[in-house]
Amino acid sequence: MSLAKIWTAAGATPPIGKILDVRTQPGTQNRGLYATKRIYAGDELLRVPLSSIVSVPRGPDDDAALATALGRATVERPLWVDYRRSVLPETTNAAMLWKEAEIAELQHAPAVALALDLRRRRDRFRASAPDWAWSMVYSRSFSLELDGGYKSRRMRACVPIMDLANHLPESPAAYARACGDGDEPLAPISADDETVVLRAPHDAAEGAEILVPYGLETNAELLVQHGFELGADNDAEYVSLADDLDDFVRRAAPLAGLDGAAAADRLARLRELDAAEAPLAARGDLAASGHVLGCARYLCDPSGMREDWDAAVGHHTLVGEPSPDADGRARALVSELALQALRAFPTTTVEDEAVLGGATDKRTSAAVAYRLGVKRRLQTFVGQLRFREYNF
Repeated sequence: MSLAKIWTAAGATPPIGKILDVRTQPGTQNRGLYATKRIYAGDELLRVPLSSIVSVPRGPDDDAALATALGRATVERPLWVDYRRSVLPETTNAAMLWKEAEIAELQHAPAVALALDLRRRRDRFRASAPDWAWSMVYSRSFSLELDGGYKSRRMRACVPIMDLANHLPESPAAYARACGDGDEPLAPISADDETVVLRAPHDAAEGAEILVPYGLETNAELLVQHGFELGADNDAEYVSLADDLDDFVRRAAPLAGLDGAAAADRLARLRELDAAEAPLAARGDLAASGHVLGCARYLCDPSGMREDWDAAVGHHTLVGEPSPDADGRARALVSELALQALRAFPTTTVEDEAVLGGATDKRTSAAVAYRLGVKRRLQTFVGQLRFREYNF
């Protein structure tokens, strides 16, 4: 069945081509939603009736419940039979579906842990939720809240046509700007008691792709759940340099020359931060990595440091004007933590590049490209720190 007929069968409005069209992304086989006219942020783009979606109530096992419902719908509901046959992919390259040995090739502990956790979760429900449906739920479903007046309903849903919108990566700083004075930005996908509605999350020229932020998804989360990663183009990507504040202070205190009592005192203060749970991580540049640098500066010399909003970071953290000595020691400390993270990998970037150049298997290529991206981010971060050190 043609996409235009599926669009009509789904009851999607306005008709295909009036505001949106479906095209293939240049250089890929991925479909996406494209503007057929000038569009402004907030414009209503698409409505799909609730009668056309597959949904389940939100809950601890809603992923399995929706996968089961989707598997059934693609057999029993004509719209979804045609949608699977004509539109949906036969598989994704989501790492949660890989074998354990393939997952191990990711090398980066957070990615490996996430993939193994979701693989085990999939195995628990495999009898009722087939792999194909499971991967569709993780790569294409939405969380919706139906405003029913005095009583609302939360659901997890697969929405035909709307699920063709591809991901718009955004940094924590961009997310914070989008929030404005609220706790969350205006959701581009919402629902009322009759339809699911897609509104433009950004301005778009005629012919431009309409991208929807899936959330602050790291490359590990994208690869494990969706089957792709964005490398250096992912503004949400970061590489943690410590598991948490306790681990950070335990490893950083000797580098900062702190004894046990001083380290404990500064850890207690760090635990009081509004962003105490935020990742201590290497992000896109030194400004975006201000949280880990601020904590390191506080360890080296707390004088002049205060908690305040940092627009480049996207949340409150420690800011101030440290002395050149304290700043230099903090950068050296953070640089060493990044180098420790690099040394923990069993292969080097040179070895990874050689493997990637000869790889023919899709999963091997994805795993090596992912771990290579993590290592390059760490190397770039160390270079940024040392450039500042030598050009202060």
